[in-house]
Amino acid sequence: MEEGSSMSHKIVGHNIKGFDLPYLIRSTMLNRAKGKSYLTPARGKFWPDLFHDTMEFEGAGEYGFRVSLDNLATQYGLGGKNGNGKLFYTYSRPEQESYLENDLRVTKNIFERQNESFDLCDKYTII
Repeated sequence: MEEGSSMSHKIVGHNIKGFDLPYLIRSTMLNRAKGKSYLTPARGKFWPDLFHDTMEFEGAGEYGFRVSLDNLATQYGLGGKNGNGKLFYTYSRPEQESYLENDLRVTKNIFERQNESFDLCDKYTII
């Protein structure tokens, strides 16, 4: 394999290491569901290379770096979100689906920009 080229598959999201994955792990235990140990962080801190967090990547190792999905999309010239999600649970089902679809589209566009510049992977799934 060439340096810089990766044949791996990534699971991609914005702030997934700070929100989505911890939420899924806690929810799995709370609901007594079965999770996969290879999806948990090593030593409780380091997530497997399977995951790509667009916010973390944008931070380039800077401690405490945070940027919203909306601000990052705007910075990249990719449009933005269609709401802030604070009242997500009060939205109608169609409004919820539209909001989530837009978040996935925005995250995908950001990742594709990062992947184009750094050849991070060949296959990916946006969550």
